[in-house]
Amino acid sequence: MGPLKSGESFLTIQQATIPGSSTETFNEPKNYNLKSGKRKKTKIKSRTVSKSQGFLHQNLSKLPVIRIGVGAGAGLGDQVAAINIIENLVKFGFKGKVELIYGAEDEDNKILEKLRNKLSCLLPGFNAKNNSPQTVEVCGIECECIPKSQLHSYCKAHHSETQQALGIWPMNFRKSWLCTDYGLVIPPYGWSKVKPRVEFPDSTTKPIELTKMANYQQSSSAETSLLDIWPETDVRKEKVDGILDDFKNKHFHLMPVYGIHHGEVEPGCEVVLERLIKATKTSHKKDNEQTVLLVMSNLDNTTRLEQLAESNGADFLNLNRDSWTSLKSGDQRKNCFKSPVCLVYCGSLPKKVFEHICIKADRPLVQEGANSASFMHQLGKPYLPLLPKGDTTLPDIDDLYIPPGKKQKTIQKGLIKEVTTDYQRSSIQAIGNSLTSDIKEYCYLATAIELWDSLRPVLPDSATNRISDYFSGFINEGFDEFILKNEIEEAISYGELEDHDINTWLGMLKELVELRNNKASINILNNMKKQIELRSAVIKKRGIDLDKLINYRTTGVPIGWLRKFIPNLSLRAADQSSSEKTVCILPAKKVSNDINIHELIGDIVDNTQMLIPHLKRRKKTKDFDKIIELIKKRFFYGKTEVDNELREKVKPGFSTEDNEQLGKFIWGDLGEDYFKEVQHIALKPENNSVYSALSSLTAVDWNQIHSLY
Repeated sequence: MGPLKSGESFLTIQQATIPGSSTETFNEPKNYNLKSGKRKKTKIKSRTVSKSQGFLHQNLSKLPVIRIGVGAGAGLGDQVAAINIIENLVKFGFKGKVELIYGAEDEDNKILEKLRNKLSCLLPGFNAKNNSPQTVEVCGIECECIPKSQLHSYCKAHHSETQQALGIWPMNFRKSWLCTDYGLVIPPYGWSKVKPRVEFPDSTTKPIELTKMANYQQSSSAETSLLDIWPETDVRKEKVDGILDDFKNKHFHLMPVYGIHHGEVEPGCEVVLERLIKATKTSHKKDNEQTVLLVMSNLDNTTRLEQLAESNGADFLNLNRDSWTSLKSGDQRKNCFKSPVCLVYCGSLPKKVFEHICIKADRPLVQEGANSASFMHQLGKPYLPLLPKGDTTLPDIDDLYIPPGKKQKTIQKGLIKEVTTDYQRSSIQAIGNSLTSDIKEYCYLATAIELWDSLRPVLPDSATNRISDYFSGFINEGFDEFILKNEIEEAISYGELEDHDINTWLGMLKELVELRNNKASINILNNMKKQIELRSAVIKKRGIDLDKLINYRTTGVPIGWLRKFIPNLSLRAADQSSSEKTVCILPAKKVSNDINIHELIGDIVDNTQMLIPHLKRRKKTKDFDKIIELIKKRFFYGKTEVDNELREKVKPGFSTEDNEQLGKFIWGDLGEDYFKEVQHIALKPENNSVYSALSSLTAVDWNQIHSLY
């Protein structure tokens, strides 16, 4: 059996009913093994599956309500996927109401606030400050946005059933979360971690067989003006419109950048952006060429981006703060930036604005994310994946039984070379890999700086030297998770012990040392000794380790002398105390409004465990000792003045060859044929994931769904 013919499905039929009928009965479906090209039998019970859009339209149009689930997520992926699913439901005939149930497994107020901000960016009319259910319009139908925690009270207030018939998730959640009898999980991309499936009322599941290029096939258009779809209060709308207007008049190139908010990229995003700035300059063929790098990812801190632009000879604008102006002078227009590259931070954009920019931009989108990759597949425009070995890899066309694309002629080093689409794909993957494959150490370091900065306000100064010494030991002797975790917990625990008995006892110790230093009489010292012993007994009964209390709450106490003078205290040498486990409970005090001490310590331990192996590899380099010295100053003592020097020493280089290859891709020297082939495949009817998932429901399933309303 050869490659699939145009319009032929991956699923072939052994027995079918009357050709052209609205239903086909499958006794033993067979599907292709996409790797070997051979047929592979899959034994499935007889079932009737509708393959008619008319049949699907008929069933969807009868449904009064469908629930869509939305999780928090790191970026905008979950929310955009939900909106794309709604768009497809409307396209296939749904006319009822959508109940958009949003929330997170951890119902933290900060997480929910961020989630509402994301929804307000994507849904015109959604108020992020309103934590109650609210109604907006999506794709011409009513959409009720309901916090998960308020679903039961909402249904009670509106005299509607809490349990509904059909719910859909783009991610890995259960139908019980949505309170529906049937559930569909339809991911925006072929992720290995998300299994497309149907969940039935009896809690059994059935996989949904989606093609490798399955996608939402959302509609897109490039409106001439985008001002109408922006929230009224968004200060960026006229600025972005001004950028697009100047770009339209060909004053500069436009390269959108998205996905640097990804957890594996954000801590090192300045490294990625620096490489993009340099390669963009390389891509310019004329002296007066200019390019705007438009960053469309939400970042917590843009201060370093401004420093990055300045150090690399680029201009910087933050559209949340700065203005975009174009000065008219006759037929000439002068941009508000003078350098070859202007790094413009915009943050997350409304979905239609994001899509408009991707459509109009004359430079490839730099991205990471399932929805944006899928959207670019449908456009057939080049894009550069930031994590080409991650979950959203570039599609392998040959693996999809598509014949190699037409060979194109490209000029490289003055020679004409024939390049196939497969070569283009592998080349683009390599370019994307060059952007991020070597930034892990830098990411761990940047993350560590933030974590230790967060912990330092509650970490006693007396613990800093000890932790600094332990860090050196971890590099030389190996990381010990217990030692670091225990040391931090003990330091904070004993540092937080504040009551009358403890403060009085510590005051007595201080007074005793002063008397000893002032050579007081033995009688005075013995009298103080008795008082200390009496109060020590009270403190010990509470399970408090006295020498740890001394270590973390005092300085300048001569432990050796004190141990001999008051042997009943049973004090040990300071360097032995940390080997015993504390009986104190770490207080539930929060470092800040959204950071818990327990979580923070766990993150520090995990981060240190990942950072240490990278530092070990530097032991034989000339800068190793200097780097460790700078790390100690920055991590444990908060010396911010060494920050730039430390980052520069750890920052990976970027070869001339990688810079040239990236510059060629930005200019448009590679990928056109490949992405046109991808577009051809992505837009095939059988690759619509929402249609395929809904079509996996049998006539019996649809009858039962209708009976549940």
